[in-house]
Amino acid sequence: MVDVYSRGYRLFIRLSRILSSLRKLEIDSDADYEEPCLNRVPVEISIGPCDPTEPIVREIRRGSPFELESRLLDEPEEAHYFVFHTDSKDCVARAISSPHGSGGCELWTRLICYSYGAEQNPPRRFFRRDLLVSQ
Repeated sequence: MVDVYSRGYRLFIRLSRILSSLRKLEIDSDADYEEPCLNRVPVEISIGPCDPTEPIVREIRRGSPFELESRLLDEPEEAHYFVFHTDSKDCVARAISSPHGSGGCELWTRLICYSYGAEQNPPRRFFRRDLLVSQ
């Protein structure tokens, strides 16, 4: 997860890497639990300054998240991408499955590629190794 945010006049990037597959969590939707079932998921969280000329920042400032089209498939095997964006006035949530092989997904592909580049900026650190996930 890539989170670009501002504090005063400075931009920062927070990168949360989930280090194990969430798809492999055993979810028994037919069982009734009195208490939620919790699993530990290792998560690496890195934070660092972000240059305002970073391509993902320029793309966000252009308003691209508001132009994204949702095309989420109900297929667990697909690669799923999500965008949650707010500019303190409007909020948008969009999702897409496997945009790299689909036509007409240039904006999604551009944002995803820029996010991969932005992931290289913050130094790698471990803050949480055992984030709890409720099922």
